[in-house]
Amino acid sequence: MGDRAIQPGSNGGGPRNGHVSPPVPPSPAPPPAPAAGFEELRELLVGPEQAALQQLQDPERRVAEIAEALPEAIARRGTEDRLLLASLRPLAQETMTQLVKQRPQFFADLFSPIIAPTIRRSIAQAFEKTLEAIRRLTEQTFTLQGLKWRVEAWRSGLSVAEVAMRHTLLYRVDQVFLIHRETGVLLQYVFIPDAPGADSDMVSGMLTAIGQFVRDSFKGVDESQSLNAIRMGEFIVWIEAGPHAYLAVTIRGTPPADLRELLQDTLDGIHTLQAQQFESFQGDVSAFDVCRPELEACLRSESSAPLTKHNNRGAKLFVLALVLGLIAWLVTGAIQASHERERRRQLVSTLEAEPGLMTTFVDATSKPMRLRGLRDPLAADPERIIRDAGFKPGEVEARWEPYYSLVPAFVIRRAKQELAPPDGVTLQVDGTTLRAEGRAPNAWVVSLRRNARAIPGVVRLDESKLVDIDQARWRELAREMEAVMIRFEGTEDSLGQAQRDELARGARLAIEAAAASARFGRGTQIEVTGELFRASAVANALGATAGVPPAVTRAAPPRAGKEDTVSFRLLLTEANLTR
Repeated sequence: MGDRAIQPGSNGGGPRNGHVSPPVPPSPAPPPAPAAGFEELRELLVGPEQAALQQLQDPERRVAEIAEALPEAIARRGTEDRLLLASLRPLAQETMTQLVKQRPQFFADLFSPIIAPTIRRSIAQAFEKTLEAIRRLTEQTFTLQGLKWRVEAWRSGLSVAEVAMRHTLLYRVDQVFLIHRETGVLLQYVFIPDAPGADSDMVSGMLTAIGQFVRDSFKGVDESQSLNAIRMGEFIVWIEAGPHAYLAVTIRGTPPADLRELLQDTLDGIHTLQAQQFESFQGDVSAFDVCRPELEACLRSESSAPLTKHNNRGAKLFVLALVLGLIAWLVTGAIQASHERERRRQLVSTLEAEPGLMTTFVDATSKPMRLRGLRDPLAADPERIIRDAGFKPGEVEARWEPYYSLVPAFVIRRAKQELAPPDGVTLQVDGTTLRAEGRAPNAWVVSLRRNARAIPGVVRLDESKLVDIDQARWRELAREMEAVMIRFEGTEDSLGQAQRDELARGARLAIEAAAASARFGRGTQIEVTGELFRASAVANALGATAGVPPAVTRAAPPRAGKEDTVSFRLLLTEANLTR
């Protein structure tokens, strides 16, 4: 044991029981870490593909790449075949159709610089052709050829115009049919006024039946193909087919080749603008009413009359007279129209200048002329003004609503009608103030104060220069009553003859003053002033007189005169006092 090493315990302490611990087996070694070179090799082998896959999964990058390559792809594909154009055509047509419906004014402004000159040239050329045809027909009318046409018309029962047209007409499109291809329903039908009559629905069914008969009778005919021409006597029927409908026109004469181009362009335009209506067609043809202008544009004609080799003086004179007559008629009509406009303008000016009349609406171009306005009850009669202006009944339709004019003259007239001022009273209007001047009874003055502001146009009443004659009379009597005095001699208290005469005069004044105050709703009372016994005697004597208003005694020195005098004063009371 001397040479053996002592091993510590498993817990790091000394050997247990003095024995040597057996050796501990070694733990397994961890696996070796992968070499860094493997990751580099993996990045070199699959790294580009992983990056490309990530780029393909990025939506924004894919959109950018497609947008960059799309123009060149479309250009290259379009040069190879027409399949791309055919696939894009429905989308472009639908887009253009929606844009035209949503912004028609935009397209009108866009194409106006191109279309307007073409339309003007077409109109000018058509007008020149019409004038040339009229000139030629007029020349033929006064020639031997014209006489032959008249004889032929008389023998055939036709009009001269029809005979002349037969001899001069190159071609004319009489009728245009727009027919639904699948059902044979007539969608629209236009014709010239003098075209031979025909049942449009019957013609539509006939054309559909003929086309079906041709396809059934001749083997090898493609279903997409259709009949394109039919000749019946002097008429030719041209047919242009489209995806959903076809055009059929009846033509008299020999039409030019460019007429088919016009028909095909018209049909293409209808299919473009009415694509949605064709797709959802259920038998309602009213949706195709908008196609009438395009169909009417196909009603074309062209005529030619041989020129005469001689100079027809009569025809030239006739044309000259016709032109001069037309010019005279146009000038006369313009002068009459100008005169009528001036008459109507003068009528409106006269009505507007009339106080109390106010026009609110004028339609001077209609027949009859229409007028609407306001009329004050005091204004002149507008019907009389219209008659005086030279207008006959029915030429002017006028309607007037009542209103109150604030013209001073009308306010004065209205105030005189409402207030009925007595003689001696004048009324004036200053702005919105009514001024009353003169002398008037109290009853009218009270009525003026109560009713003046109810008159339209009156806001304020000025009566500073108006005299109430009843009140003025009472004040005058009161002054006269104060001048009456009863004088006593010495110490006497009884009334003598002189005192009684003066007392009677005062009684008359008091009675008249009481009547005057009653007219303006007030009462009168007599105040007797003087020495007590004498004033009482005078008051008793007044009280004994019939009709004298009540008297009161006031023991005081007289208001005037000496101490032996009894004086009087009239007083106003709120109402009549009874004794």
